[in-house]
Amino acid sequence: MHNSEVKTSRGRPTKTIRSVQINISLPEDLVARMKLHLWSEAEGKVPHGKQSELIESAVRKYLLEVMP
Repeated sequence: MHNSEVKTSRGRPTKTIRSVQINISLPEDLVARMKLHLWSEAEGKVPHGKQSELIESAVRKYLLEVMP
């Protein structure tokens, strides 16, 4: 569980920091590789939220490197 999450009575994490929707453009080949990596055979698609989780993780890692 991330620092920005708190457990609710149903066990589902509630984010204390709200998400903000942004629109970004990425190269087609990068998106294809990302989707292949995140693909779920069980769901027959990329699971909901997995692309956002990956991008968030990459941005957090980058910011730790450039703004320690």
